[in-house]
Amino acid sequence: MQINSIKIKHILCAGYFFLFLPGLFAQNIPEILQSIDFDTIKHHVRVLSGDTTVVIGDSTRKIFRRYTNTTFTELNDITLAEQYLKETLESFGYEVHVKKVYEKSGFDVDIHDLLVVKEGMNYPGKYVLCSAFYMGFPWLGHPEKINPSADMNASGVATVLEGARVLKNIETDYSIIFALWGMDDGAHSFTYEYLSNPFLDKLIFNVDVEAIGYDSLNLHEIIPQFTTLNNPFLNEIEYIIKQVDSLIINNDISLIQGRPFSSRGYAQIESDICPGISFIQSVVHPDSNDKIIFNPHCWYGYDHINHFNPTIFFERAKAVIGTVAHIAVNGIPGNLSAESHPIVNFPCSYTLFPNYPNPFNASTTINFYIPGDDFISLYIIDVNGNFVEQLIMQNMNAGYHNIIWNPVSYSSGIYLLILETSHVQNYQKLVLMK
Repeated sequence: MQINSIKIKHILCAGYFFLFLPGLFAQNIPEILQSIDFDTIKHHVRVLSGDTTVVIGDSTRKIFRRYTNTTFTELNDITLAEQYLKETLESFGYEVHVKKVYEKSGFDVDIHDLLVVKEGMNYPGKYVLCSAFYMGFPWLGHPEKINPSADMNASGVATVLEGARVLKNIETDYSIIFALWGMDDGAHSFTYEYLSNPFLDKLIFNVDVEAIGYDSLNLHEIIPQFTTLNNPFLNEIEYIIKQVDSLIINNDISLIQGRPFSSRGYAQIESDICPGISFIQSVVHPDSNDKIIFNPHCWYGYDHINHFNPTIFFERAKAVIGTVAHIAVNGIPGNLSAESHPIVNFPCSYTLFPNYPNPFNASTTINFYIPGDDFISLYIIDVNGNFVEQLIMQNMNAGYHNIIWNPVSYSSGIYLLILETSHVQNYQKLVLMK
């Protein structure tokens, strides 16, 4: 996969707020960017990563750790973290909608999605979605050890919280949904309850945020990714990419764009439902197109401020919030959507569904869909990009398929499942816990 670096075209210098970019931004976007408080963002990260105490309810508490696995239920601070997030959103003046994670996610712990709605002035029934997951992982393979953190996406959650605070009283044409998922990679109520979801067919854009504080290769890059295959919203996505490029404030920051490996997962909803962009912590190594670089601290549940590049983190947070603000204020030009459709019956493209169960300790079922006869390669790699096991390499007929992976000889950890064809490369994260 080739990922191209895009040169910064527009730099926000002190005192000069895009005066040379007529029509790109509403007048209040620069003020919104200025109002973002990095100390507040860092405070949320410290609380969610178990680094500091905070008043939750009527007492001072510390969120020690939060796992999405029933084995660790008695050790979890899931409800405590949820209470902190709910109270924080309520302190901004929102009514918080609490919905249990969809039961088919495979977990019986009491985990919830938290959603708030900031209503638009002119198009209150059309929504921009800004979301992050707030779950955590145990110390992989070592349940007897105390994980030093409660969260693997503290940076993403903190950014969504700050966006909700900053934009609460800003007049926007379109409504905004700020969502904090109790599970990652689409295993939440918003995706699974597609047919009954009152918002899904009214989304105009989706912004997903995942562990943006860590600069894996010290590249000083913001990495929005999106799905290209059979996506009816390519014009809208390219338009937003240009806006993100213009929102980058520090001239040491460059923008990389590419496509994620899966239509589900990064974007947290099906990519054919609406245009979307995902700010993530993984990149394709510039010297090796097939080597995926992840935030190693994140995957061990330690998305901690001490591991971040503060300048990069703040600029990424501004790019995320500025993107949401720009779309909510300006919408997406109507002439871009001439060939788009608000809903596409899915799956209509190559789809690698979330495996079930996940995490798992013995075997897991993998389901995927291919729209036409094709040569399929389905294989496993580890987070360092090392090949682990080939599951399928053959011609297959169109339709739904499934396979069971039983990794008896492999150790606990994060693995990547990759579906590769001549047209697409999709991926899912697998969590093996023995």
